[in-house]
Amino acid sequence: MAALLHHQISPSSDPSADAG
Repeated sequence: MAALLHHQISPSSDPSADAG
């Protein structure tokens, strides 16, 4: 579930990048 945590700290501008 690291992606979830990363999304929080990551910019909500490009959520797609997180998935990649």
